[in-house]
Order: sequence, then structure tokens, then C-alpha cells
Amino acid sequence: MQVGRPLLGLGLTALVAAAGLIWFVVAGSGRPTPTSAQPGSAAPTLHLPLLDGGSADLAQQHGKVVLINFWATWCEPCRNEMAGLQQLDHRLSADQFALYPVDMEETATAITPFREQIGFTLPVLLDSDGSASHSYGVRALPSTFIIDQSGTVREQHLGPLVDGDAATPWSQAWVEARVRELLGS
Repeated sequence: MQVGRPLLGLGLTALVAAAGLIWFVVAGSGRPTPTSAQPGSAAPTLHLPLLDGGSADLAQQHGKVVLINFWATWCEPCRNEMAGLQQLDHRLSADQFALYPVDMEETATAITPFREQIGFTLPVLLDSDGSASHSYGVRALPSTFIIDQSGTVREQHLGPLVDGDAATPWSQAWVEARVRELLGS
């Protein structure tokens, strides 16, 4: 029985260390609690530089439905949904619609080869310091928000899009149907 005690102590130490790491990540190294963009609330300000130069500003999209997708190159579910998001943008490009793919805290050195590898041509917004993801309350990647024409958050989803048809919440077909509904088309 004495042999198991060191292992128990080691396991307990690992558990405490893991809990501390989770607390650090969730609490965010000294940052205030995220405001979290909730459905029905005004979308937080979003003004970010673009990977290819210039900047993007959510306020400039007033009158359009905007889909904001927070992602990173290391996030496998993010990688898996990029092609579908690009297709969605192409299908809705004639409408009053904008897609804002926001990369979380990565450099051009990481993003550019990824874009080339998957053929992603949409402009990429850079949340270099994590302030935008923090103001939107992003706690998981990918995270997707649908903002209506007046700047109100209509939908929020923390996690990947799912498989399914237009009746399946947060499938690509459902997202497109929801955007079209907001556009009135």
C-alpha cells in the first residue's frame, strides 16, 4: 500500500497543475472578463488590420449581414470549415453580405502558407493581440457570429460547424439559410 502513495501524490499534483493551467487560460492572464457578444446585443467594435494590407471595420459594414469567424491555422476544425466558408462567401457575394475570417494571435508567417495550401482567397483579419476575440468572448475555436444589418448579434456559436441540412443548427446549410433570412432573400 505504501508504493501507491507517491503515485497518488504525483497524480494529485498533476491534477492541481492542470486546474491551474485551465484557470489561467479561462481567466486570461490579467485581462478583465470577456464581454461576450450575445444574441440581441450590439456587436462589439471590430477594427483590425488585414493580412494583405489595409484594415477592416465592422462599422463600415452597416446595412450588411456580416459573418465573423474566429479561427487559427493550428485548429483542425477551423481548417476543415474554411473551404465551406469561402464557398458561402462566393454564393452570397452579390448580396449585402460580408465574411470576416479573423485569425487569432498568429503572424503572417504562419497564415500565408496555410492560405496557399488550402487555396483560401478571402481577406484575413488579424487579431494579433487577442483583443477582438476577447471582446467577443471567444472561448473556443472556431467561433462564429452572425451580425445583422443594424449591427446586432443575431447568432453565436462557439465550436465548429456541424454536418447537416438547413434544419440542422450550425450546419453550413443552416448558416446560409439564416443569412439569407436576414437578407430577406
